Amino acid sequence: MTMDDVLRQLRATQLVDHDLLTPAERADVQQTLGQLAQRGLRAYVVLLPQSAELQTWRQLWTQLGLREPQALLFLYNGRRWEARGWGLAADVIAASLTHTEPTLRQNQGAGLRTALTLLAAQAAPQPRRIPARQGTTTLWPWAGGGALVLLIGAAGWFLYRRQRLQQQQVQVLLARCADAEAAFTEVMLVDAPLHDTQVRDWQLQAMTHKQYLETLMASVQQGQRRADDPVLLGEVQQLTHQFATIHAAILRQQKERLSC
Repeated sequence: MTMDDVLRQLRATQLVDHDLLTPAERADVQQTLGQLAQRGLRAYVVLLPQSAELQTWRQLWTQLGLREPQALLFLYNGRRWEARGWGLAADVIAASLTHTEPTLRQNQGAGLRTALTLLAAQAAPQPRRIPARQGTTTLWPWAGGGALVLLIGAAGWFLYRRQRLQQQQVQVLLARCADAEAAFTEVMLVDAPLHDTQVRDWQLQAMTHKQYLETLMASVQQGQRRADDPVLLGEVQQLTHQFATIHAAILRQQKERLSC
């Protein structure tokens, strides 16, 4: 994989994958990228060999002609990941990726989708340009200038507070989703014989709940629901309880069989 190869692919698609993802994971990430693009947030994801050094590939930002805040470049080599863009500060990106690492360790596709969703939720809206007004006296530029400074300062403070609040709200939601993902993983990692239809039925039930969890996250990503929606948070918490209940039932069944 050369730089020219990646550049050529990125001009045709937003995801370049060096065989790190399964076909299903790749399709899920591409779906997420498409949904974000519909919101005006275009991301380019490059999945590199583990031997690749990420700093070498940072030049893709310049070579693709990407600009803040419309675009984001996301690099991952199976060991480390980093991103730039969407008007996000470096510390915000680093904190978001660190928060998502547990999900990435469980499933690379889910980790990438969660990271992109979290970064997109924290992308600050851009202030509208304020057209300059022409004064009719020599006093207007001073008054207009002073008022403009105050207006821009207030708008900047408002956007900063809004972005910080959004970050906190999304962090709460992602923490609950991480708990649900962990509970789901415990169910699916249960070692049971293939002929044990009861356990398989429980795991299928857990997979149905997992699909609903992904639907809830997609609704936030697409702007249909807010991250601080108490009903949404309650639904995610309920899914965690359902996963835990299924896991407890499986363990109880296995214990009873061992005692027989």
